Amino acid sequence: MDRTAAMVAGLAEVFAGTAFDPADPVLAEVCSASSVMVLRTDALPVPMQREVSWWLATCHANGERVVNTYDWKRWVATAVEVTRSGLPVCSFADLTLPEWMAAWARKYHGDHGRFASPHTRAKAESALSGLLPRLAIYYSDAPWWKHDLWCLRFDPRIPRRDHEPHGDASVRWDNIAPPWLREGVKFYTCLLLESGQLTWSTVLQVHVFAARFSEFALTRNLTHPALADDPSQLRAVALEFRAFLQQWRRERPAHGQARGGPLDARSVARTLRFLGNFYGTMSDCRADAAAATGDEGWLALTDSHARLVRRDELRAERAIRQADERNYISDTDLARMLQYVELLGLPRDQAMTITRDGQEAEVAGLGHPAMMRAWLIQALTGRRAAEVLLMDFDPLSPIPGVDPAAVPEGGMVARLRYQQTKIDGAPATILVGADVVQIIREQQAWVRERWGLGPEETVRYLFPKLMGNRKGSRAWTTSHYDGTLRELSSVLGLRDVSGRSLSYSRSHRLRHTKATTLLNAGRPDPRRAAVSRTWLTRDGHAVCRDPGQHRRTRVPGHGQDRP
Repeated sequence: MDRTAAMVAGLAEVFAGTAFDPADPVLAEVCSASSVMVLRTDALPVPMQREVSWWLATCHANGERVVNTYDWKRWVATAVEVTRSGLPVCSFADLTLPEWMAAWARKYHGDHGRFASPHTRAKAESALSGLLPRLAIYYSDAPWWKHDLWCLRFDPRIPRRDHEPHGDASVRWDNIAPPWLREGVKFYTCLLLESGQLTWSTVLQVHVFAARFSEFALTRNLTHPALADDPSQLRAVALEFRAFLQQWRRERPAHGQARGGPLDARSVARTLRFLGNFYGTMSDCRADAAAATGDEGWLALTDSHARLVRRDELRAERAIRQADERNYISDTDLARMLQYVELLGLPRDQAMTITRDGQEAEVAGLGHPAMMRAWLIQALTGRRAAEVLLMDFDPLSPIPGVDPAAVPEGGMVARLRYQQTKIDGAPATILVGADVVQIIREQQAWVRERWGLGPEETVRYLFPKLMGNRKGSRAWTTSHYDGTLRELSSVLGLRDVSGRSLSYSRSHRLRHTKATTLLNAGRPDPRRAAVSRTWLTRDGHAVCRDPGQHRRTRVPGHGQDRP
């Protein structure tokens, strides 16, 4: 049996044919709401027919509702024209995405006498880009790390945790050059992932650091892994790379730094640490690296490569930032944020009166009730955004020996279990009051209504993505959450007591504020120690506020870095 025949072996009848009607109850779970046209694939070569059937079945199994039959009707027509043109094409995997897009553009221009709009072209590219990487993985016998696109949804062989904050993110290695560096970094990252020394979230950071060294390697014409023909010149290469980083300009804003701004000392140190760790590992595994990548240049590494970066060059990475009162939200400012956060969950056809720049204004709701509840839970508990967004659908459990009905107002009535994805072995439950319990119950009811669930039915996450997520098995990402909160902040234009912008999207400040509130409340020593362990680990800091005294404690963290 050839591979395309194996693709469709055992598929449900609804996927095994050549006509796919979005009105079918099963196909409706795969096709987008705007799909009304029947997709027919009978004009395609049999292997292509099978590929489309397999892809639809795969999307259905994953709970992805991503197929637009109108867009795919045009792709079928394009593929038919390509196969009849004489080119040796009988599979969608026979051409790259740019080659398919060129054929699509010719077909569109021939049909309409004009070029497609950027929006139409982007939709077409998005439609096919969900299939091609899956086919490349399916047809390949290569190890998972050999592929230039890493995506947890596309390749189940990639190591991952049960709950990944960036599970929907993908990593493209084809923009890393020269080839020896690209294949070497992929091999190195695979080693650390499979050994549990890296998590998927950290892979995204590895790509950032590799991209910086990639540009350096291209500008300096470093054509082999050894970097220099004379080992005595390695130190000069490392120093030159440090100078290169100090002149680097960011392509995207990060941590309040504008686009085009320089890297701070910590980012430079983190990139140098990557380079040192990379060459240390590759030097130890030089024979394995050469065999796996097919590049014998790795055999030329010496012990000098393992010491490419010196420890004293990494001190900036652990520099403790000075106290910054902007990381704490005053009671007055927090009350205003709580007053207006309702606008985030208000339906779009309803309006709310707000005061902006001293003037009253009617503002339409943003229609994101789930995001509103997630922010409220952050405000009330001090948990990180990812810890809240990745919570199980039913994260509450009773407190042994406690009757919630007998607990006085403001007391703790339940345990809340969140996803601890940042610190191995750290606590993953906290006690919460009736207000948090009520918010969670409201979110559960909203999800059940949105997904059409019965009273006892559940999905995986309490905050599931709304699009292409039929099974509720993928949670909102922090990037989408932050973007939604930035939209709210832009609409409101709030200012704090010092006149600075009061942004909901800087939700990590809620964590600092909660920690500060607990520390200042004069908790007994055991509780204070627990608070310190929970909030002041790796990324936390609290401001102890006494009249005439300001003191902050901070444990160095590992924040995200961007190019």
